[in-house]
Amino acid sequence: MAKALTTASISEAAMHTHRALVAEVAFPRYPKARRSSGRPTPSYDSTTAAAVLEAKPVDTGRLVQAPAIFGALLDAGPLTFRQAAQLYNLTFKRPGRMQSMCVPLWLRHAGPTALPRLLALMTPHLGDYGIGEDYSEGLARLGRHALPALPSLAALIERRTRLPVNDSTRDGETMLDERLLAAAINARRAILAAAVAGGNSVGAGCAGRYRPSGPPPSRTGAARPGAARPGPLRPGPIRPAPPAGPLRE
Repeated sequence: MAKALTTASISEAAMHTHRALVAEVAFPRYPKARRSSGRPTPSYDSTTAAAVLEAKPVDTGRLVQAPAIFGALLDAGPLTFRQAAQLYNLTFKRPGRMQSMCVPLWLRHAGPTALPRLLALMTPHLGDYGIGEDYSEGLARLGRHALPALPSLAALIERRTRLPVNDSTRDGETMLDERLLAAAINARRAILAAAVAGGNSVGAGCAGRYRPSGPPPSRTGAARPGAARPGPLRPGPIRPAPPAGPLRE
């Protein structure tokens, strides 16, 4: 039984195979990947988006459909003072998924002069196992505007040790680290692809583009593939808890 449980801990596929055996023993499960709710995303025009924001307080700290709502308003024209204050609070009030979603929107509103401050908000959280994936996705939405963040992404990708995470099992910690690594690689690939394309895109998740003036330029060119993961790992101590994690395998 001990060997079977060890095998079952290797992968989700093995756990599926040994489902009946695992069900008889208290056994920690893998952390589940994030999935969408399956509900269709509401669509907004400038009128309905303005109505939604009018019903929200200025200091609102959460707005699930922020990209669609503010995207519709930014497509129609500049934000009102109240709408800009709401977006400011969503962007700068506290770290988390909402902030990562709203950073590209604030870039559209405030323009490229806000970029250094926005990147300074995002890059410190890339290695956070709770919200790091969200920030990598946010950088991907910024497209070529996130080029200055590439060193931070590269530092995360090229680590020889796992990121310090807290989970009930070593396998769970490995999975969290692998998800952060995959998100960082995908973000770097998206940023480089946008740079090669040469457009002013700030990502599909923003429901629009930052446009200094005139129509957006066409997107041409092939995406540059992301760099491969580093080679063989250097030997070193295995540390399951902060400040340093075990070697990536």
